[in-house]
Parts: sequence; structure tokens; C-alpha cells
Amino acid sequence: MNIEPRGKLVVTRHKALVLYLIEEGYVPVDVEVCNYVREDDVRDRDVYGILPFYLAALASSLTFVDIRPGKEFKNVELTLDDVYRCVKGVYIYTVREVDDE
Repeated sequence: MNIEPRGKLVVTRHKALVLYLIEEGYVPVDVEVCNYVREDDVRDRDVYGILPFYLAALASSLTFVDIRPGKEFKNVELTLDDVYRCVKGVYIYTVREVDDE
């Protein structure tokens, strides 16, 4: 049985973050974007965004963009320029569940 790999997935509700990931070359222009995911959505995929550990452990990798907006951005949708100003780093993780036995 030949299973085709599924593409990258961005998990966010912030359009400017998606644009940032595209401009910086992390994801293609036609990347799939969701604001809510389940186990089957992330399984064996490279995911960009924030996930709880139980979902991150199912993904091939999790890329986190560390955005730290100041107080002036509270309850405001960030623009692409805002994202560029507020990004402190981009980190790629692999999370695995460990049996305690």
C-alpha cells in the first residue's frame, strides 16, 4: 500500500502569522490552514502553530513562532509588520510520548 505524505499544516487564527510563514519560506502559498484540529489532522505532519502535547506527539514536527507582542497589541489583530517586529525566534520541536514502564 502506497500512502502519499500529507503536506504541511498551519494551526492558527492569525492571518498575519500565515503570511509570515509563507514569506519566510517555511510553508508554501497553498498551505492548509486550520484554527481547530483533531488527532487525525496532525498525525505524521509538519505542523506550524501551537498544539497541546498530546497532539504535538502525533505530529512529525511542530514549528513554533515565538511572537511576543507588547501591551499595545492586546485585543488587536496583528498585521504582518507587527509580526515581524514581535518575532523573537522560530523553534522546531519533535515531541514523543514516553512509556513510564
